[in-house]
Amino acid sequence: MLPCFCAVFFVGMVFIDDVYAGGKPTDYGGKYPLLSDAIKSGLFHPRCKDSSSPYMEGISTPPDREVLPEKAQEDLTEIERAEQKETYGARMEKMYKRLGKYALDPGNKTEYLARADQWAEYTQKWQSYHEKQLAKAEKSGIIREKQIVANEIDTSVVKLPKIGKPDVETKVDYSDVGSRAFSDENKRKMLENERIISGNQYETAIAYDVYGNRLFMQKGKSNEVSFSKKQLKQLKGCIVTHNHPAGSVFSASDIEFMRSTELSEIRACNHYGSYVIRRNGTWHSDISTSMSIEKEYRACMTQVENRILDEIAKEGRKITRRDFQRMGEDGIELFCKKYGLEFSWEDKI
Repeated sequence: MLPCFCAVFFVGMVFIDDVYAGGKPTDYGGKYPLLSDAIKSGLFHPRCKDSSSPYMEGISTPPDREVLPEKAQEDLTEIERAEQKETYGARMEKMYKRLGKYALDPGNKTEYLARADQWAEYTQKWQSYHEKQLAKAEKSGIIREKQIVANEIDTSVVKLPKIGKPDVETKVDYSDVGSRAFSDENKRKMLENERIISGNQYETAIAYDVYGNRLFMQKGKSNEVSFSKKQLKQLKGCIVTHNHPAGSVFSASDIEFMRSTELSEIRACNHYGSYVIRRNGTWHSDISTSMSIEKEYRACMTQVENRILDEIAKEGRKITRRDFQRMGEDGIELFCKKYGLEFSWEDKI
């Protein structure tokens, strides 16, 4: 995933968190800068793609701090600017198309649709420029994925007694259990690991058994994680958490993965917490294939998207980032209610 321009200056730095955690300038002998100063200088700006993760001196691996040449910094900043222009144009085009579709006055309808065409041209121009800048940066080697430090996450598997496990082998349905069955200690460790992987710019998945013992961790790409056949066979009734670098809700692929592996719970964490889907018993027969899940997922998303865009058109305001977030959250909530799944949100610790 491409870092935003502030990553050029701040990635790999350690800060004293005086914004969220109450840190003081004198902590650690004052040798680290304050997070508040970095924010004033542009870190976590609007549409910022960067996030932070905990760093414990003497325990965590020191970050790899790399200072790019001035020309490389300028190139990354230009790429970020082009991407923002492209994204903004696409949103404006979509908004004016929706306004034109539902406008009652013929004159307004014509004006809105004409402006939608103008924004389409604007978006195309910046998209072309953005792609050229990306190709240039990739060729020069500026852009590359930031690799995870393996020992940032506790890789030990806690062996807890199998409380409640029957002596005689019987068929047990764990579909309605999920992380609620974890011990307090195992739940805390899962949330700590979610807090760590939420700072990665590529997806990382961690699987837990029904008691909260960690099975394995799997690193992936910017928007997906692949598993071996051996790993997939271990997942029936288990819990899988993974990070969504963009902070998005579940995709249709996430839900299909939950169905095909018979998970009891799937989680998608970001900088603020975790989205959670739990099973409440038997999987609904109307979403028993990947194609049916994709179809019904898209139907729910479209229904919610149309509702929210109608609200925006009636209010006569611009579409916001929060509107897009609402579309995803409300769409998943509608899907889960329709097919007997439990959808919720858990704040990070």
